[in-house]
Amino acid sequence: MIGSCRHCDACEHDLEQYCEKGAIMTYHGIDYFNGNEHTQGGYSDTYVVAEDFAIKVPENADITKVAPLLCAGITSYSPIMQAGVKQGDKVGIAGFGGFGGLGHRGNR
Repeated sequence: MIGSCRHCDACEHDLEQYCEKGAIMTYHGIDYFNGNEHTQGGYSDTYVVAEDFAIKVPENADITKVAPLLCAGITSYSPIMQAGVKQGDKVGIAGFGGFGGLGHRGNR
């Protein structure tokens, strides 16, 4: 996701993915801030991302360890945060592979 309207109820409650105007997705989205261009994600030479939708990755970071966090990591992190899980709560993880593994590690 590279942007949202930031003014609707969802955006004001940190749920930009549910933006009432439509979240601007990285791939096959419509970037209504930049001339309604179609986003092409990793197929793009460059693309503009709202600063607070970007994550700074240190230059010395191992990309093989960072990349899974940007997909499987956020996919398992987001529902845990939306559910209001707190330290000491019991959480069931239904899944294997990257999603389940990262969900398990994040909920110890």
